[in-house]
Amino acid sequence: MAATAFILDVFALAALLAAFTWQVRALRSLPEPPSDEEVPRQSLHPVSVVLLLEDAELAAEPAVASVLSQDYPDLELIVIEDRPGIGGKGSSRRLAPDPRMRILPGVSPAKGWTRRSHSFLLGYQETRHPWLMFIDDSVVLKNKALRRAMAAAWRRQADLVTIVPGLTATGTWERIFMPLVAQLALLVFPARALEKSEPTSARSNGPFLLVQRSAYKAVRGHAAIRDEPLEDVALIRSLQHGGYAPLFLRGHELAVVQTISSFPRMWQSLTNCFDSALSRSLARSLIGAALLVIVFAIPWLLMVPAALLLSSPISSSPWTGVLIAGAAHIGMSLTYRNLLKETLGIDRSLVWLQPIAAFTAAAILVASHLGPRGR
Repeated sequence: MAATAFILDVFALAALLAAFTWQVRALRSLPEPPSDEEVPRQSLHPVSVVLLLEDAELAAEPAVASVLSQDYPDLELIVIEDRPGIGGKGSSRRLAPDPRMRILPGVSPAKGWTRRSHSFLLGYQETRHPWLMFIDDSVVLKNKALRRAMAAAWRRQADLVTIVPGLTATGTWERIFMPLVAQLALLVFPARALEKSEPTSARSNGPFLLVQRSAYKAVRGHAAIRDEPLEDVALIRSLQHGGYAPLFLRGHELAVVQTISSFPRMWQSLTNCFDSALSRSLARSLIGAALLVIVFAIPWLLMVPAALLLSSPISSSPWTGVLIAGAAHIGMSLTYRNLLKETLGIDRSLVWLQPIAAFTAAAILVASHLGPRGR
């Protein structure tokens, strides 16, 4: 029993160390956006922002206000109310009027379309500027974010810019679960893969997509990816197939993503994400679920029996190795969370509840294979 526990702990520690090393290299390799002092006037092309309101549990005002408060010379905002008639926090009815903003009602998508792709296409059809930004109601742009993102695109001659944003987690469940989700997202969608030449390796971040209109139009935009559950990933792949250049920035200084505390809503959203990431494969889902539990939960849980059964001297006890390996794993987990805190602003105070997050994520992985596909 002790030997098996020790092997599991060592495997988990090695896997966690490998993941941490990979993510440190990936995040450090990402370019940072230029400072506001480094933004040349000629880089500030007119931009049309398409903002999708789709979640009734998220207040619409922070996302909309963050766009309209941008210090930008020529900006228009198209707000799509994806769920008309909902009077919750996400409703556009509460928004103060602004001459730069137009609010359009959502329309049920035709057969073969996901709601997000259809809504973004509706917004695009109302835009008029040479650059487009697609965001949703989970995104709050920081001061002068648009200026800095456009300057980065201009400097690197990129046709599309996307970012690794910061992440806010205020509710208890969010603080338990979202740090693990961020770790998995950075592993499944490695940042540097976005800039590789192979379209199949493309990754992007859906809440923040800044794209040149001519490139978007050339690849038929969201119309070409109408049935893709992760339209952001599909769009960047489509652009790469067309020969257009993407740019991935370290973007916690540009935007933060608001998370929600509703467990059913997070379950549904992550089910769709995992489903697409694992190509709807039962074998991959089961393997992924097992790895999640082994790497992120088992070492923590084995610390309890190891401490209780450690009755002989350290030099001879068979559970000593388990205790030492588990302690090393926990130390590595804390270091990992410090990385996420520094790069994404993610809360690390509830790291000791990581096993709960791991078992939940494992359950979602299995459910992603069994549930309906897409939205």
